[in-house]
Amino acid sequence: MPDAPGVPCALVAVEAAVPGIYSYLIPTGMEVKTGQAVLVPFAGRDLVGYVMGVEPGGTGFRGALKPLRAVVREEPLFGEDLTELARQVSEYYRYPVGLCVREILPGGLAPRIVKEAALTEAGLAAASAPWLPASDPLKVLLSGHPKPVPLSSFREKGAPERFGALARKGLVKILYSLSGKGTGFSFENVLSPVPDPPGELPRLGRVERELWERLKGMPPTPVSHFRNYFRDPLRIAKGLQTKGLAVLERVEICRDDPARAPDLPRNPVETLTAEQEAALEAVLAALDGVADRERAADAGDPGGCPSEDPAQRPAGQDPSGPGRFLLFGVTGSGKTEVYLRAADRVLSRGGGVLWLTPEIALTMGLEARIKSSLPGAKLAVLHSGLSAGERHDHWMNLARGRLRLALGARSAVFAPVRDLKLVIVDEEHDWAYKQEDGLRYHGRDLASFRARRSGAVLILGS
Repeated sequence: MPDAPGVPCALVAVEAAVPGIYSYLIPTGMEVKTGQAVLVPFAGRDLVGYVMGVEPGGTGFRGALKPLRAVVREEPLFGEDLTELARQVSEYYRYPVGLCVREILPGGLAPRIVKEAALTEAGLAAASAPWLPASDPLKVLLSGHPKPVPLSSFREKGAPERFGALARKGLVKILYSLSGKGTGFSFENVLSPVPDPPGELPRLGRVERELWERLKGMPPTPVSHFRNYFRDPLRIAKGLQTKGLAVLERVEICRDDPARAPDLPRNPVETLTAEQEAALEAVLAALDGVADRERAADAGDPGGCPSEDPAQRPAGQDPSGPGRFLLFGVTGSGKTEVYLRAADRVLSRGGGVLWLTPEIALTMGLEARIKSSLPGAKLAVLHSGLSAGERHDHWMNLARGRLRLALGARSAVFAPVRDLKLVIVDEEHDWAYKQEDGLRYHGRDLASFRARRSGAVLILGS
């Protein structure tokens, strides 16, 4: 299909070991956004790809472009900042950009393709031959016809080659389908009483009346709470809703393990040492500079931006860029308190914070510290010790802007933090920031790139 001028195209990074980004036509009526997972035809098969950008007026290419097959997931998995990060990672580390995106996404978010086989008309006739043994692939496919059979169910040695030969003979066709759209959000039923119940109650059964007596005056409550009192609370709740006494809703919930880092009483405010005061003052001055530059840019007054005169640069600031600091101190010297107060300043202004630690064990201890020191912080945790559902919910709530502070080990450097204003890399010298298999990268280097790209303040602790 030619790319006529004005026909919108999507720039897609496919999940394959190929360089570059490919252009696909957007079919009429299909809404495509940057960061979505899509299904695309590529080299004779269907593959998962990720939208890296949209060209509303077309690419100007005069050859034949293929259309997108489908949008796998309507909600974008990442935004413009991670699109640029994936391109940078691909170029710097010489790794295919589509595979970069797959590595960036936490487990459960990246959809998978299943390879299946089905009989053609010629194959259906051949499979009906009485002399074929029951173990023959054609017979196996015939037993499931017309439903295709996943090739992974054929474990015999040489099975892929054999199906390739059958496909070339026209006896079977190879199909590619999605095994699922990855981990999704979790929902639960929540029951609440109507605001103004009738003065005279309708006729209620015994268990309905008992549930109503418990429910009235309560805030919206998960139906699962009532399992301690009733055998089938959902059925009873539906009865109350039918009779106009209650409202039953399915509400999205964020999966989290409350035992991992329970909410603790707020820590008493620590008195800073002179060295901590000096470090914090320099960091806060840089954060104020970021805010001033944004206000000046919003007002269309470039001249209102703070001066880059070295004489006016805060003490301890890295001259290689605005807001780059090395906080040096032995373990227990109070670096974390400086981090916390800087993060508090950013979060109070509605900005985002990315906080990296070299090990999962340190992340778990620090999570409790953050919750007790910054009780209002909207905290997301990302590391391989979480379940797939927890990683999914924390990632997507960061992408939506519901959570503002991302805490995690090396892989959290890719977290989709909105309005990133502060990046903290604790123990930046630690070798654990190096990823040594798959996509090989250094978490500290990518954190520095993200800070520079976002205009955020960077603190390296050592």
